[in-house]
Amino acid sequence: MEAHVRIEEILYQIHKVMQEKPKLYILGGGLAGISIAINKKHDFDATIIESSEQLGGLLNGIQINGNQYPIGAHFLRKSGNTELDEVLFSEHYKWKYFDVLSAASTSFGCIDTDTGFLNINSSSTSFKLSFYMHLLKNLLKNIFLKRSEKHPDNLLEMIKVRFGAMVAEQFNNLSNKYYGLDLEEQEIDSIDPLACTDRVKCLTPRQTILLKKIAYFDRKIAYHRSTSTGLLKQNFVPYQLQYKEWWHAIAENLKELSINLVMNTQVVEANPEKLVLNSLNASSERRYHEIKLREGDTYIDTIGLIKRTAANQTHTTLLFFESDQQPLIRNHFVTSYTSRDVFSRITLCRNIGGNHNGFVVEIVLRKERMPSIEVLESTCIDQMKEYAIISRSAKTKLVKYINLRAKGFRPKLLTNKALDAGKNKSYGIQNNENWFMGEIANAK
Repeated sequence: MEAHVRIEEILYQIHKVMQEKPKLYILGGGLAGISIAINKKHDFDATIIESSEQLGGLLNGIQINGNQYPIGAHFLRKSGNTELDEVLFSEHYKWKYFDVLSAASTSFGCIDTDTGFLNINSSSTSFKLSFYMHLLKNLLKNIFLKRSEKHPDNLLEMIKVRFGAMVAEQFNNLSNKYYGLDLEEQEIDSIDPLACTDRVKCLTPRQTILLKKIAYFDRKIAYHRSTSTGLLKQNFVPYQLQYKEWWHAIAENLKELSINLVMNTQVVEANPEKLVLNSLNASSERRYHEIKLREGDTYIDTIGLIKRTAANQTHTTLLFFESDQQPLIRNHFVTSYTSRDVFSRITLCRNIGGNHNGFVVEIVLRKERMPSIEVLESTCIDQMKEYAIISRSAKTKLVKYINLRAKGFRPKLLTNKALDAGKNKSYGIQNNENWFMGEIANAK
Protein backbone atom coordinates (compact mmCIF):
# COMPACT_ATOMS: atom_id res chain seq x y z
CA MET A 1 0.00 0.00 0.00
CA GLU A 2 2.78 2.40 0.98
CA ALA A 3 4.68 1.57 -2.20
CA HIS A 4 1.54 2.26 -4.24
CA VAL A 5 1.12 5.68 -2.56
CA ARG A 6 4.78 6.53 -3.16
CA ILE A 7 4.51 5.61 -6.84
CA GLU A 8 1.39 7.78 -7.20
CA GLU A 9 3.20 10.66 -5.48
CA ILE A 10 6.22 10.25 -7.78
CA LEU A 11 3.96 10.14 -10.84
CA TYR A 12 2.15 13.26 -9.60
CA GLN A 13 5.42 15.12 -9.13
CA ILE A 14 6.61 14.05 -12.60
CA HIS A 15 3.31 15.22 -14.10
CA LYS A 16 3.58 18.50 -12.20
CA VAL A 17 7.10 19.13 -13.47
CA MET A 18 6.06 18.30 -17.03
CA GLN A 19 3.17 20.74 -16.79
CA GLU A 20 5.32 23.54 -15.41
CA LYS A 21 6.40 26.15 -17.89
CA PRO A 22 10.03 27.24 -18.00
CA LYS A 23 10.62 30.44 -16.09
CA LEU A 24 11.34 33.77 -17.75
CA TYR A 25 12.80 36.54 -15.59
CA ILE A 26 12.48 40.00 -17.08
CA LEU A 27 14.86 42.62 -15.76
CA GLY A 28 13.04 45.94 -15.63
CA GLY A 29 9.37 46.87 -15.23
CA GLY A 30 9.12 49.52 -17.93
CA LEU A 31 7.02 49.24 -21.07
CA ALA A 32 9.66 47.05 -22.71
CA GLY A 33 9.70 44.52 -19.86
CA ILE A 34 5.94 44.47 -19.48
CA SER A 35 5.39 44.00 -23.22
CA ILE A 36 7.78 41.04 -23.27
CA ALA A 37 6.00 39.46 -20.29
CA ILE A 38 2.63 39.72 -22.03
CA ASN A 39 3.97 38.38 -25.33
CA LYS A 40 5.76 35.44 -23.69
CA LYS A 41 3.25 34.48 -20.98
CA HIS A 42 1.84 31.55 -23.00
CA ASP A 43 5.27 29.93 -23.25
CA PHE A 44 6.84 30.93 -19.94
CA ASP A 45 6.05 31.49 -16.30
CA ALA A 46 6.97 35.20 -16.49
CA THR A 47 8.33 37.25 -13.62
CA ILE A 48 9.12 40.98 -13.86
CA ILE A 49 11.86 42.20 -11.51
CA GLU A 50 11.68 45.96 -10.88
CA SER A 51 14.11 47.97 -8.74
CA SER A 52 11.59 50.60 -7.60
CA GLU A 53 8.25 50.35 -5.82
CA GLN A 54 6.32 51.18 -9.01
CA LEU A 55 6.30 49.91 -12.56
CA GLY A 56 7.04 52.21 -15.48
CA GLY A 57 10.75 52.88 -15.42
CA LEU A 58 11.54 56.29 -16.93
CA LEU A 59 8.11 56.44 -18.58
CA ASN A 60 6.53 57.80 -15.46
CA GLY A 61 5.42 60.87 -13.57
CA ILE A 62 5.86 62.58 -10.24
CA GLN A 63 3.65 64.77 -8.06
CA ILE A 64 5.19 67.95 -6.60
CA ASN A 65 3.18 70.42 -4.52
CA GLY A 66 -0.03 68.87 -5.83
CA ASN A 67 1.02 69.22 -9.50
CA GLN A 68 1.62 66.26 -11.81
CA TYR A 69 4.83 66.29 -13.88
CA PRO A 70 6.00 63.80 -16.52
CA ILE A 71 9.52 62.44 -16.30
CA GLY A 72 10.59 63.52 -19.77
CA ALA A 73 8.57 64.07 -22.95
CA HIS A 74 6.93 60.67 -23.33
CA PHE A 75 3.96 60.22 -25.64
CA LEU A 76 2.15 56.91 -25.94
CA ARG A 77 0.85 55.21 -29.05
CA LYS A 78 -1.07 51.97 -29.37
CA SER A 79 0.84 49.03 -30.79
CA GLY A 80 -1.80 47.35 -32.92
CA ASN A 81 -1.28 44.21 -30.83
CA THR A 82 -4.73 43.72 -29.26
CA GLU A 83 -3.50 41.75 -26.24
CA LEU A 84 -0.86 44.35 -25.43
CA ASP A 85 -3.14 47.31 -25.95
CA GLU A 86 -5.90 45.91 -23.73
CA VAL A 87 -3.47 45.60 -20.82
CA LEU A 88 -1.41 48.77 -21.34
CA PHE A 89 -3.84 51.22 -22.90
CA SER A 90 -7.30 50.12 -21.85
CA GLU A 91 -10.12 52.45 -22.84
CA HIS A 92 -11.39 52.08 -19.26
CA TYR A 93 -8.62 54.51 -18.33
CA LYS A 94 -8.81 58.21 -19.16
CA TRP A 95 -6.41 59.57 -21.80
CA LYS A 96 -5.49 62.93 -23.23
CA TYR A 97 -5.27 62.55 -27.03
CA PHE A 98 -3.35 64.96 -29.30
CA ASP A 99 -4.40 65.93 -32.81
CA VAL A 100 -0.68 65.87 -33.70
CA LEU A 101 2.55 66.11 -31.76
CA SER A 102 3.95 69.61 -32.01
CA ALA A 103 7.71 69.84 -31.54
CA ALA A 104 9.86 72.96 -31.48
CA SER A 105 13.64 73.01 -31.83
CA THR A 106 16.53 75.34 -31.20
CA SER A 107 19.34 75.45 -33.78
CA PHE A 108 22.32 77.82 -33.93
CA GLY A 109 20.76 80.15 -31.34
CA CYS A 110 17.31 80.41 -32.99
CA ILE A 111 14.04 78.74 -32.11
CA ASP A 112 11.81 77.11 -34.72
CA THR A 113 8.26 76.24 -33.62
CA ASP A 114 7.45 74.52 -36.93
CA THR A 115 9.47 71.34 -36.59
CA GLY A 116 11.61 69.30 -34.25
CA PHE A 117 14.49 69.15 -36.72
CA LEU A 118 17.86 70.84 -37.14
CA ASN A 119 17.05 74.12 -38.94
CA ILE A 120 19.70 74.65 -41.63
CA ASN A 121 18.33 78.11 -42.46
CA SER A 122 19.36 79.51 -39.08
CA SER A 123 22.99 78.37 -39.47
CA SER A 124 26.02 80.35 -40.58
CA THR A 125 26.65 81.28 -44.24
CA SER A 126 29.44 78.71 -44.59
CA PHE A 127 27.26 75.99 -43.07
CA LYS A 128 24.35 76.77 -45.41
CA LEU A 129 26.69 76.98 -48.41
CA SER A 130 28.15 73.54 -47.65
CA PHE A 131 24.70 72.03 -47.15
CA TYR A 132 23.05 73.45 -50.26
CA MET A 133 26.06 72.64 -52.47
CA HIS A 134 25.72 68.97 -51.53
CA LEU A 135 21.97 69.18 -51.99
CA LEU A 136 22.37 70.62 -55.50
CA LYS A 137 25.08 68.14 -56.44
CA ASN A 138 22.91 65.17 -55.49
CA LEU A 139 19.83 66.63 -57.17
CA LEU A 140 21.71 67.06 -60.46
CA LYS A 141 22.86 63.47 -60.28
CA ASN A 142 19.30 62.42 -59.60
CA ILE A 143 17.90 64.41 -62.53
CA PHE A 144 20.51 63.84 -65.23
CA LEU A 145 21.53 60.30 -64.36
CA LYS A 146 17.88 59.37 -63.75
CA ARG A 147 18.86 57.53 -60.62
CA SER A 148 19.88 58.24 -57.09
CA GLU A 149 23.43 57.54 -56.06
CA LYS A 150 23.55 54.65 -53.64
CA HIS A 151 24.37 55.99 -50.22
CA PRO A 152 26.62 54.22 -47.72
CA ASP A 153 24.94 52.02 -45.11
CA ASN A 154 26.91 53.81 -42.39
CA LEU A 155 24.76 56.67 -41.07
CA LEU A 156 27.62 59.12 -40.57
CA GLU A 157 29.00 58.55 -44.09
CA MET A 158 25.50 58.72 -45.56
CA ILE A 159 24.92 62.16 -44.02
CA LYS A 160 28.34 63.32 -45.32
CA VAL A 161 27.51 62.23 -48.88
CA ARG A 162 24.03 63.63 -48.84
CA PHE A 163 24.40 66.87 -46.89
CA GLY A 164 28.11 67.47 -46.37
CA ALA A 165 30.72 67.06 -43.66
CA MET A 166 29.53 70.06 -41.63
CA VAL A 167 26.04 68.64 -41.10
CA ALA A 168 27.49 65.20 -40.33
CA GLU A 169 29.84 66.72 -37.78
CA GLN A 170 26.96 68.62 -36.16
CA PHE A 171 24.90 65.44 -35.66
CA ASN A 172 27.94 63.50 -34.51
CA ASN A 173 28.70 66.14 -31.87
CA LEU A 174 25.09 66.05 -30.68
CA SER A 175 25.21 62.28 -30.39
CA ASN A 176 28.39 62.50 -28.31
CA LYS A 177 26.95 65.28 -26.16
CA TYR A 178 23.72 63.51 -25.30
CA TYR A 179 24.75 59.86 -25.30
CA GLY A 180 28.51 59.59 -24.94
CA LEU A 181 28.44 57.62 -28.22
CA ASP A 182 29.18 58.90 -31.69
CA LEU A 183 26.92 57.87 -34.58
CA GLU A 184 29.16 54.99 -35.59
CA GLU A 185 29.14 53.59 -32.05
CA GLN A 186 25.37 54.02 -31.85
CA GLU A 187 24.87 51.95 -34.99
CA ILE A 188 27.12 49.17 -33.70
CA ASP A 189 25.97 49.01 -30.10
CA SER A 190 22.41 50.25 -29.79
CA ILE A 191 18.98 49.19 -30.95
CA ASP A 192 18.58 52.11 -33.34
CA PRO A 193 20.37 55.48 -33.71
CA LEU A 194 18.43 57.88 -31.51
CA ALA A 195 17.96 61.58 -30.78
CA CYS A 196 16.80 62.56 -34.28
CA THR A 197 20.39 62.25 -35.41
CA ASP A 198 19.62 62.59 -39.12
CA ARG A 199 16.74 65.07 -39.45
CA VAL A 200 17.03 68.51 -41.01
CA LYS A 201 14.71 71.37 -41.97
CA CYS A 202 15.62 73.31 -45.11
CA LEU A 203 14.11 75.19 -48.05
CA THR A 204 10.33 75.75 -47.90
CA PRO A 205 7.45 73.27 -47.63
CA ARG A 206 6.49 73.74 -51.30
CA GLN A 207 10.05 73.16 -52.53
CA THR A 208 10.38 70.11 -50.30
CA ILE A 209 7.17 68.58 -51.68
CA LEU A 210 8.70 68.84 -55.15
CA LEU A 211 11.88 67.16 -53.95
CA LYS A 212 9.86 64.37 -52.36
CA LYS A 213 8.12 63.73 -55.68
CA ILE A 214 11.45 62.80 -57.24
CA ALA A 215 12.22 60.67 -54.17
CA TYR A 216 15.20 62.71 -53.03
CA PHE A 217 13.95 63.25 -49.49
CA ASP A 218 12.96 60.35 -47.31
CA ARG A 219 10.75 60.52 -44.24
CA LYS A 220 13.55 61.49 -41.89
CA ILE A 221 15.72 63.92 -43.82
CA ALA A 222 13.15 66.44 -44.96
CA TYR A 223 11.28 69.59 -44.20
CA HIS A 224 8.62 68.43 -41.80
CA ARG A 225 5.72 70.41 -40.40
CA SER A 226 4.12 68.52 -37.54
CA THR A 227 0.69 70.11 -38.01
CA SER A 228 0.41 68.90 -41.61
CA THR A 229 2.29 65.59 -41.65
CA GLY A 230 1.95 64.26 -38.09
CA LEU A 231 -0.02 61.17 -37.13
CA LEU A 232 -3.56 62.34 -36.37
CA LYS A 233 -5.01 61.57 -32.93
CA GLN A 234 -2.69 58.61 -32.36
CA ASN A 235 -0.53 60.01 -29.57
CA PHE A 236 -1.73 60.37 -26.00
CA VAL A 237 -0.74 60.64 -22.33
CA PRO A 238 -2.57 59.72 -19.11
CA TYR A 239 -5.31 62.22 -18.25
CA GLN A 240 -3.84 65.21 -16.34
CA LEU A 241 -0.48 63.39 -16.41
CA GLN A 242 -1.61 60.85 -13.78
CA TYR A 243 1.09 58.33 -14.54
CA LYS A 244 1.10 56.73 -11.08
CA GLU A 245 -2.58 55.83 -11.29
CA TRP A 246 -2.09 54.42 -14.78
CA TRP A 247 0.80 52.17 -13.72
CA HIS A 248 -1.17 50.98 -10.68
CA ALA A 249 -3.95 49.86 -13.05
CA ILE A 250 -1.42 48.04 -15.26
CA ALA A 251 0.00 46.20 -12.22
CA GLU A 252 -3.49 44.89 -11.39
CA ASN A 253 -3.99 43.82 -15.02
CA LEU A 254 -0.69 41.90 -14.98
CA LYS A 255 -1.62 40.03 -11.80
CA GLU A 256 -4.85 38.91 -13.45
CA LEU A 257 -2.72 37.46 -16.27
CA SER A 258 -0.66 35.49 -13.68
CA ILE A 259 2.44 37.53 -14.43
CA ASN A 260 4.55 37.75 -11.28
CA LEU A 261 5.84 41.11 -10.03
CA VAL A 262 8.89 41.43 -7.79
CA MET A 263 9.30 45.04 -6.68
CA ASN A 264 12.03 46.95 -4.83
CA THR A 265 14.60 44.47 -6.10
CA GLN A 266 17.77 45.17 -8.04
CA VAL A 267 19.48 42.63 -10.28
CA VAL A 268 23.18 43.00 -9.57
CA GLU A 269 24.36 40.04 -11.66
CA ALA A 270 22.79 38.05 -14.48
CA ASN A 271 24.24 35.07 -16.34
CA PRO A 272 22.85 31.85 -17.87
CA GLU A 273 23.29 29.98 -14.56
CA LYS A 274 21.89 32.42 -12.02
CA LEU A 275 20.52 35.84 -11.12
CA VAL A 276 21.82 37.68 -8.06
CA LEU A 277 19.21 39.95 -6.50
CA ASN A 278 19.43 42.72 -3.95
CA SER A 279 15.97 43.28 -2.44
CA LEU A 280 14.55 45.73 0.08
CA ASN A 281 12.55 44.05 2.84
CA ALA A 282 9.83 45.47 5.08
CA SER A 283 12.46 46.75 7.52
CA SER A 284 14.19 48.71 4.75
CA GLU A 285 17.11 46.29 4.91
CA ARG A 286 18.91 45.08 1.79
CA ARG A 287 19.15 41.30 1.35
CA TYR A 288 21.11 39.42 -1.31
CA HIS A 289 19.86 36.12 -2.70
CA GLU A 290 20.27 33.99 -5.79
CA ILE A 291 17.87 32.46 -8.30
CA LYS A 292 19.36 29.43 -10.01
CA LEU A 293 18.18 28.98 -13.58
CA ARG A 294 17.15 25.47 -14.50
CA GLU A 295 17.21 24.01 -17.99
CA GLY A 296 14.74 25.99 -20.12
CA ASP A 297 14.74 28.97 -17.74
CA THR A 298 16.11 32.25 -19.05
CA TYR A 299 16.06 36.01 -18.57
CA ILE A 300 15.78 39.15 -20.69
CA ASP A 301 17.60 42.33 -19.76
CA THR A 302 15.67 45.55 -20.52
CA ILE A 303 17.57 47.76 -18.07
CA GLY A 304 20.90 47.69 -19.84
CA LEU A 305 23.09 45.62 -17.53
CA ILE A 306 24.82 44.74 -20.79
CA LYS A 307 25.78 48.03 -22.41
CA ARG A 308 28.80 50.00 -23.44
CA THR A 309 30.76 51.77 -20.74
CA ALA A 310 31.01 54.71 -23.16
CA ALA A 311 27.34 55.44 -22.47
CA ASN A 312 28.26 56.05 -18.83
CA GLN A 313 30.23 59.12 -19.88
CA THR A 314 27.04 61.18 -19.95
CA HIS A 315 24.76 61.98 -17.03
CA THR A 316 21.10 62.99 -17.16
CA THR A 317 19.57 65.49 -14.73
CA LEU A 318 15.89 66.43 -14.65
CA LEU A 319 14.81 69.84 -13.33
CA PHE A 320 11.16 70.43 -12.34
CA PHE A 321 9.94 74.04 -12.34
CA GLU A 322 6.84 75.90 -11.23
CA SER A 323 5.75 79.01 -13.14
CA ASP A 324 3.05 81.63 -12.60
CA GLN A 325 2.47 82.16 -16.35
CA GLN A 326 1.56 79.93 -19.27
CA PRO A 327 4.22 79.24 -21.95
CA LEU A 328 4.42 81.66 -24.87
CA ILE A 329 4.54 78.83 -27.39
CA ARG A 330 1.99 76.07 -27.94
CA ASN A 331 4.43 73.26 -28.72
CA HIS A 332 4.43 70.19 -26.54
CA PHE A 333 8.20 70.08 -26.15
CA VAL A 334 11.39 71.78 -27.33
CA THR A 335 14.50 69.90 -28.46
CA SER A 336 17.93 71.51 -28.62
CA TYR A 337 20.20 70.97 -31.65
CA THR A 338 22.83 73.44 -30.58
CA SER A 339 25.77 73.10 -28.21
CA ARG A 340 25.16 76.55 -26.70
CA ASP A 341 22.03 75.34 -24.87
CA VAL A 342 22.38 73.74 -21.45
CA PHE A 343 19.13 71.82 -21.95
CA SER A 344 18.55 68.91 -24.31
CA ARG A 345 14.76 68.94 -24.09
CA ILE A 346 11.99 70.90 -22.36
CA THR A 347 8.50 69.50 -21.76
CA LEU A 348 5.74 72.07 -21.22
CA CYS A 349 3.20 70.54 -18.82
CA ARG A 350 0.28 72.85 -19.64
CA ASN A 351 0.63 72.07 -23.34
CA ILE A 352 0.49 68.29 -22.88
CA GLY A 353 -2.58 68.15 -20.68
CA GLY A 354 -1.34 69.23 -17.24
CA ASN A 355 -3.38 71.63 -15.14
CA HIS A 356 -0.44 73.88 -14.21
CA ASN A 357 2.20 76.04 -15.91
CA GLY A 358 5.25 74.08 -14.80
CA PHE A 359 7.81 72.46 -17.08
CA VAL A 360 10.45 69.73 -17.01
CA VAL A 361 13.97 70.37 -18.29
CA GLU A 362 16.10 67.40 -19.33
CA ILE A 363 19.84 68.02 -19.25
CA VAL A 364 22.29 65.49 -20.68
CA LEU A 365 25.98 66.29 -20.49
CA ARG A 366 29.26 64.52 -19.96
CA LYS A 367 29.57 64.00 -16.24
CA GLU A 368 32.78 66.03 -15.95
CA ARG A 369 31.01 69.01 -17.55
CA MET A 370 27.82 68.93 -15.47
CA PRO A 371 27.52 72.30 -13.67
CA SER A 372 26.01 72.81 -10.23
CA ILE A 373 22.22 72.74 -9.83
CA GLU A 374 22.22 76.48 -9.16
CA VAL A 375 24.01 77.18 -12.45
CA LEU A 376 21.72 74.80 -14.33
CA GLU A 377 18.62 76.47 -12.85
CA SER A 378 19.61 80.04 -13.71
CA THR A 379 20.96 79.15 -17.18
CA CYS A 380 17.80 77.21 -18.11
CA ILE A 381 15.54 80.09 -17.10
CA ASP A 382 17.68 82.65 -18.94
CA GLN A 383 17.73 80.59 -22.14
CA MET A 384 13.98 79.87 -22.04
CA LYS A 385 13.29 83.60 -21.74
CA GLU A 386 15.82 84.39 -24.47
CA TYR A 387 14.05 81.97 -26.85
CA ALA A 388 10.66 83.38 -25.76
CA ILE A 389 9.47 80.00 -24.55
CA ILE A 390 8.33 81.70 -21.35
CA SER A 391 7.72 85.37 -20.63
CA ARG A 392 10.53 87.51 -19.27
CA SER A 393 8.16 88.57 -16.47
CA ALA A 394 7.32 84.97 -15.50
CA LYS A 395 8.16 84.01 -11.94
CA THR A 396 9.67 80.55 -11.96
CA LYS A 397 10.92 78.31 -9.20
CA LEU A 398 12.89 75.08 -9.20
CA VAL A 399 10.88 72.70 -7.01
CA LYS A 400 12.78 69.44 -7.50
CA TYR A 401 15.64 67.88 -9.38
CA ILE A 402 16.49 64.24 -10.04
CA ASN A 403 19.97 63.13 -11.00
CA LEU A 404 19.54 59.99 -13.10
CA ARG A 405 23.31 59.85 -13.55
CA ALA A 406 24.11 57.32 -16.28
CA LYS A 407 20.61 55.79 -16.14
CA GLY A 408 19.02 58.42 -18.33
CA PHE A 409 17.61 58.27 -21.84
CA ARG A 410 20.19 56.70 -24.11
CA PRO A 411 20.75 53.89 -26.60
CA LYS A 412 20.98 50.44 -25.02
CA LEU A 413 22.57 47.18 -26.07
CA LEU A 414 20.03 44.56 -25.04
CA THR A 415 20.57 40.94 -26.02
CA ASN A 416 19.21 37.54 -25.11
CA LYS A 417 20.58 34.42 -26.79
CA ALA A 418 18.50 31.75 -25.10
CA LEU A 419 15.15 32.86 -26.50
CA ASP A 420 16.42 33.31 -30.03
CA ALA A 421 18.37 30.17 -30.84
CA GLY A 422 21.76 31.73 -30.31
CA LYS A 423 21.03 34.92 -32.24
CA ASN A 424 21.64 38.32 -30.64
CA LYS A 425 18.07 39.58 -30.66
CA SER A 426 17.55 43.13 -29.41
CA TYR A 427 14.74 44.16 -27.13
CA GLY A 428 13.81 47.58 -25.81
CA ILE A 429 11.99 50.81 -26.58
CA GLN A 430 12.82 52.19 -30.00
CA ASN A 431 11.32 54.55 -32.54
CA ASN A 432 10.33 53.05 -35.87
CA GLU A 433 7.63 53.49 -38.49
CA ASN A 434 5.12 51.25 -36.74
CA TRP A 435 5.36 51.91 -33.04
CA PHE A 436 7.90 53.19 -30.60
CA MET A 437 7.99 49.66 -29.20
CA GLY A 438 7.57 47.81 -32.47
CA GLU A 439 10.54 45.51 -31.85
CA ILE A 440 8.78 44.21 -28.74
CA ALA A 441 5.22 44.15 -30.06
CA ASN A 442 6.23 42.09 -33.09
CA ALA A 443 8.69 39.78 -31.33
CA LYS A 444 8.05 36.11 -32.10
